[in-house]
Parts: sequence; structure tokens; C-alpha cells
Amino acid sequence: MRSKIYPVIYNQADISATIEILRLDHNHRPIFSTLIWSIWKNRNNKVWNDKSEACQSIWDKAKALLASWNNAQEVKQRMSRTQVTRHVEKWTKPSPGMYKCNVGTSFFELLDRVGIGICIRDEEGDFVLARTEWFSPITDVDTGEALGLLKALEWVRDLQLWNMDFEVDSINSGRKQLQIS
Repeated sequence: MRSKIYPVIYNQADISATIEILRLDHNHRPIFSTLIWSIWKNRNNKVWNDKSEACQSIWDKAKALLASWNNAQEVKQRMSRTQVTRHVEKWTKPSPGMYKCNVGTSFFELLDRVGIGICIRDEEGDFVLARTEWFSPITDVDTGEALGLLKALEWVRDLQLWNMDFEVDSINSGRKQLQIS
């Protein structure tokens, strides 16, 4: 047993060499490494804060830390497998002599509200005006998008901007354009 312990104690290299010396199998390496780190953390806490924990507590925390890390890795892998590649569309300028009004709608279930964002740009794509608005209660996506367009139409009418291209980008129905001259 001494022949295994002394090289570990006097090893100045890294933890991977220690694991090799102990001949830990693949399944035990993660918990061993986490346990060593937890012991080191407890040692520092004793030196710098004069606080130490019982061995069982160190062991339990090491297991919990490793389980948490493994869960995070599983979630990360699941997310990368299910991640949808979205087609990114560029904003297009309105027709010559026209303004463009983009309408976006967002849905906040916890707040029971729908948010509307409206942005007007000129034929060069330069910012002209923008507006946001909330309404409640929350609606389905199609109704919310329609109400967002209605609010934009009313606002543009009140501004007396008649040459306007409207664009609503809905996840459900895709990009829709409407031209009012």
C-alpha cells in the first residue's frame, strides 16, 4: 500500500498523474477529482477562515457538486441537439418615396401582458420614430400580432404619414408586408 501512497503524496505534477498512479478506473476519476478539490477547498477555509467541515459533509458536497456539473452537461448537450437554426432575414428598405413601419409583438405570460414595438424608418433606412405599448390581458399570438398592426395603423394615421409600408414578423405566420399609399 505504501508504494501507492508515497508517489501520490510527493507528486508535484498534476491530478491526472495522481489518478494514473492510483489506477482509478474511468468511472471513479470524476468523483475522486471532485473530492480532492473539495478537500483542498475545506483546507483553505480552515487556514483562512478558521472553519472546517466534517468528512461526511465534504464527501456529500463533492457528490452534489459532481451531480450538478453532470446535470449541467446533460442540459447543454440536449440544448445543442435541439437547437433550431433560425433563418436570419435582413431588414429591407421600403419602396422609393415610402416610409417603412415594422411592428413587433412580445408575450409575457407572467405579467399577463402583450408588448408592442413599432418603428418607422425612411426610404434610406434612417430612424424616424418609434413607440412601445402594453396591453392586457395576454392574447394568442395571431390576435396579438393583429392588435399590434392595428395600433401601428392608428398611430401612423394620427401622424398623417400616408406613404407607408408595414411589416409584421410573426413566428406563426412568417413575415407579412402591407403597403398603404
